[in-house]
Amino acid sequence: PKPTFWLLAFGAASSSVCGYGVAFWLPSFFARSYGMDLDDRAIFLAALALVGGVAGIWLGGVLGDKFGGKSKAAYPMVPAVCFLIALPFFVLGVNVPTTPIEIAGVAVPGLALTFLCLLVPQGLNLAWLGPVVTAVQHLTPASMRSTASASFLLINNLVGIGIGTWIFGFLSEQFAPTYGDESLRMAIYVGLSFYVVAAVLLFFASRRIAKDWVD
Repeated sequence: PKPTFWLLAFGAASSSVCGYGVAFWLPSFFARSYGMDLDDRAIFLAALALVGGVAGIWLGGVLGDKFGGKSKAAYPMVPAVCFLIALPFFVLGVNVPTTPIEIAGVAVPGLALTFLCLLVPQGLNLAWLGPVVTAVQHLTPASMRSTASASFLLINNLVGIGIGTWIFGFLSEQFAPTYGDESLRMAIYVGLSFYVVAAVLLFFASRRIAKDWVD
C-alpha cells in the first residue's frame, strides 16, 4: 500500500480513539462530575450524537468537495483542521459548571452551555468521514478499492475501538488516587491528545496525496 494510505488510515484511527473512547466514557463522566441520572444522560447524549453527527458528516463532505476540486491536499487537511478546532471546544465542554452562567444579563443553564460546547467537537470529530474515505478510494485502481476500504476500516476499528475504549478507563484509574471522582475528567484531557496525533498524520498525508492519487 502507498504511504498516503497508512497516514490516512492511522490518522483517522487516532481520531477514532477519541471518538469511540469519549463516547464510551461520557455517560460515566456526566454521572460522576455532573450528577446526571440515567434518563437525562440518555437524552443529552442522544441529542448530541444526532445533531452533531448529522451536521459533522454533512459538513465534512461539503468542505471536501469544495476544496478538494482545487487541491487534493484538501481531503486530509479539512479533517486535520477540524480536529484541531474540536480540541479546545471539548476541553471547554467538560469544564462548564452546572450552575447557571450569566451571559449579557441572561442566566443560561450550565448544561445548555455544555451541550453547545460539545456539539462543536461532536460534529467536527465526524467531519473526516467524507473526505478521508473519498481519498482512500482514490489511492488504488477501481479493482482494488473494496480491499482498500476493508483494510482502512479494519485499522480504524481495531485502533479506535480497541484502544479508545480502553485508554480512557486506564488513564482514569491512574489518576483516581489523586483526583478521585474527577479522574475521568483528567483522563479525557490526556486522551484528547490523539486529536493532535490525527492532525499531524493527516497533514503529512496532504503533502503527498497528489502523488498517490488515482483518478
